[in-house]
Amino acid sequence: TVFRSSQKFYSQSEFDISNLLTKKGATLLEAGRSCVRKEYRDGRIIKLLWRALATYIVNSRSNYIFGCASFPSSDCENFSNQLSYLHHYHSPPKTLLTSPLKKLEAKFKLIDKYKIDKESEFRNLPPLIKAYLRVGAYVGSGAIIDKDFNTTDVLIILDSKKLLKKYSDLSVKVN
Repeated sequence: TVFRSSQKFYSQSEFDISNLLTKKGATLLEAGRSCVRKEYRDGRIIKLLWRALATYIVNSRSNYIFGCASFPSSDCENFSNQLSYLHHYHSPPKTLLTSPLKKLEAKFKLIDKYKIDKESEFRNLPPLIKAYLRVGAYVGSGAIIDKDFNTTDVLIILDSKKLLKKYSDLSVKVN
């Protein structure tokens, strides 16, 4: 599907994604929120979700996948260490940089890079964010407070080549 400037992505209600929208020749795919019943939240379901996403990416020929991922509270100070870790270790290149909309921006204290225990902070991330990072995703600048969902959201940006490389053993057809 061809994107028209009059169309809006959900992520635009939380983040300035203009760098993504102006990426010349890029095909974008927004991944929306997903919900899995608590008793099924394990590695197998995440693998199935990735497999389905990879199949769709191949068939749609998407270059970049992006969307919001959440921390489970709107009290963003609870996540200062993890948000600082994401800032220091998973920021995108300038051409893909995004930022939170000022009216929703989460205010948290950015921890110095040398004070962050990388392994510990990675372990403390929500499972979906960890899964995205494992396949090479970037996390846009900052975070927002989503009062409707009582979450602190970050924007995930993934170059589809990274995901497809990770899941190259999939038997998917390109139409």
